[in-house]
Amino acid sequence: MRLVAAPRTGPRDDAPVEEVRVDRWLWAVRLYKTRTAAATACRGGHVEVNGRPAKPATVVHVGDRVTAHVASRDRD
Repeated sequence: MRLVAAPRTGPRDDAPVEEVRVDRWLWAVRLYKTRTAAATACRGGHVEVNGRPAKPATVVHVGDRVTAHVASRDRD
């Protein structure tokens, strides 16, 4: 399964948001139960964006490839 960031609508207007923090995106697609868990996974080196280690504040754009190690499995 390939996880790809998709555009979403902003909360105050109908303009699409084309970038979001990786910890927030991982939580939004429910790979991690909480945003804190997603941020901890990023700090622990369990998350990559386009093949590079990601910090929690790493910005993901539409079409980026996100890989996460969750519950002894690599989710790609």
